[in-house]
Amino acid sequence: MLNAEDDIRVNGLPIDYNTVPGSGVMMQAVIRYIEHGAPPGHFLTAVIQNNLFEAMRRADLENRALLHAWCSWFYNKAPSMCYGSKDKMDMWMEARTVAYEARMEA
Repeated sequence: MLNAEDDIRVNGLPIDYNTVPGSGVMMQAVIRYIEHGAPPGHFLTAVIQNNLFEAMRRADLENRALLHAWCSWFYNKAPSMCYGSKDKMDMWMEARTVAYEARMEA
C-alpha cells in the first residue's frame, strides 16, 4: 500500500506526463488517476483494466487511433501496480485516495 510520502516513480524516474497520448484533457485525467486515485472516464478505465474491446467501444476517433499508444504508455511509463486489471485499478485508487486525503489533513 502506498502512503502519503510516496513519490511515484517508474524505473527510478518521475513519471513523464508530457508523453501521455492525446489531448491535454486526457493528460489531466491520467494525472488525477495516478497521483490522486480519481476515477478516469470510461475509455481510460477500459484501457487501465486491460479491457481492449471495451476501450475500442468507448473511444472517440482520436483515442481509437491512439489505442496502441495508450497501451504502450501505460506499459512503459506508468507504475505497473496501477494498470492491468480491475482489481489492480481498484487497489491503486484506494491507496492513492488514502494518500491524497492524508496530505490534505497534514
